[in-house]
Amino acid sequence: MRMRYLVVVTAVVHTITAASGVAQREPPPPFPGECRALARELLQDQSQRLKYAQALSRCKDDGPPVLTSLWVTPPTLKTEREVLVAATVELRDYRIFQAVRTVALNVSNGTEVRISALEALVGYFDPGAVLMSHETAGDRRWAIGGWGHYTPPTDGAQPLPTNIRNQVLEVFRSLATDTTSDVGRAAKDVLYSLEGLARWTQPAPPGDG
Repeated sequence: MRMRYLVVVTAVVHTITAASGVAQREPPPPFPGECRALARELLQDQSQRLKYAQALSRCKDDGPPVLTSLWVTPPTLKTEREVLVAATVELRDYRIFQAVRTVALNVSNGTEVRISALEALVGYFDPGAVLMSHETAGDRRWAIGGWGHYTPPTDGAQPLPTNIRNQVLEVFRSLATDTTSDVGRAAKDVLYSLEGLARWTQPAPPGDG
């Protein structure tokens, strides 16, 4: 079936380039026993969870419960959130997605914590996409970018549903209605790009051309 291509903004072009065949070779997953031992240890010691979060991102069965628990009480330090976001994007599990979505939508969470959740959601929308921000004269704006090399993600024991992109878009559409907060502005800034990327990868209707 022929594909209809729609390029919306330059940022989307970079994202599509990243997602379409420049992935690095996937490293072998840890042995199941290693995953179980690591998860068991980290569930008992909160201080060690982030230290090994990246290793658990290759564990389809034991990784999701640990990463999900980390999103229930997200770290406040930026460097720790970056580790958590990176591990999350590499382990595509619906339980993690639900926890991340809750963080993004919960207005009682701090602004930067919620934006970190948006970063993870962008990665679930497309593993080659990244949420980027820049500030000019005190005006902070966001865009979708991409990179040329990324590690192919691991599907968790509860894989993401086929309509995951629509579910991510629902979050961004909901948040974009709030134009008074940085979270709302971030969602609004990138929503058009995400919708364009979704259209770019939709098959053309039967008989179209």
